[in-house]
Amino acid sequence: MKEVRLINNDDVNDYNQIYQEMNVKYSLLKRVEGESDVFRELFPKVICRDYMTDCVAAAMLDESIICGIYGFRLNEKIEMSELLMSVKVIDEKMFKQGIKIIRNLEREFRDLKTPLQVYPVIGSNNNWVIVADKAWLKTPLLMSLFSFLIRCINYKHPNCVGYEKLFKHISNNNVGNDTNYIKSLKGINLRTLIRYIDEIVATDPALGFSLGMLEGSMFDVEGDDSPLAEVYHNNSGVIGFVNNVMSIMDGKGYSSFIGRTWARAYCNIINDSVPLETVGEGFRIGDVVSIKGDYDAVKKVIVLNINQHYISYTFNYEEVLCCNPVDFVNNLVN
Repeated sequence: MKEVRLINNDDVNDYNQIYQEMNVKYSLLKRVEGESDVFRELFPKVICRDYMTDCVAAAMLDESIICGIYGFRLNEKIEMSELLMSVKVIDEKMFKQGIKIIRNLEREFRDLKTPLQVYPVIGSNNNWVIVADKAWLKTPLLMSLFSFLIRCINYKHPNCVGYEKLFKHISNNNVGNDTNYIKSLKGINLRTLIRYIDEIVATDPALGFSLGMLEGSMFDVEGDDSPLAEVYHNNSGVIGFVNNVMSIMDGKGYSSFIGRTWARAYCNIINDSVPLETVGEGFRIGDVVSIKGDYDAVKKVIVLNINQHYISYTFNYEEVLCCNPVDFVNNLVN
């Protein structure tokens, strides 16, 4: 197997990350110009996969700097012509064995050009470079799914080809947070999700956000975390998306608002029941609306989250306020 060189990013960081039992670490990469087998990390390795979904969202906006998201900083736009990732794995044998599971799943892309390739890093135990097709970068949602699969194949698992058997084995052995994540994913067919991702992306490429709102609030905030950035970071992953899908299918409302449009689109596509153009009704995260406040003063606010119990919104990116949906609608100003 060909080996490659990796230039690690050892910058000091102040990441605020949730503990994970499976301590796989990731960074995104760029190729070193003029060196076909040399890569450099864009940021110190992270445990939290959501930082990488933020990077894809930034690239969709043609932004090169991310700041104000739980200590994470990115100073250049990521590579979007191919997915380049470094990963420090836990179990190399399981990792190598599990790669075929992801290769099998990515065949569902209708425009896949390059199957997933992995290369060991010269002189470094457990460090690998991943080169994957740009199809995985169509949306932050797919980056979330890809990084989750990379973590899952580090668990002890039977030699299998389908992700279903891998997930079942992890779930049956009750292994940490990922067991609960996999239980959330059981209600959805990932093959169908990938097969129809172009139609889903067409409905709302920003995953429930207005791209214009993200551009002004997620990537240009210095100092304190942006409320909108926090909402996006915390809810833009594949688990949140699936929870929305299952909430729609069960008729129980939305467990979280982000991804609502995508989730609705997914259900419509697989059920072939409602035209795609009808899925974007109502409020979406990032919408700017005018409401009456104290003493009937009218102010413009940004919707942050919504479900059947409450709507949260912010005024000038400062205080986050909540009220029940009925009161919110009654105070709207056209």
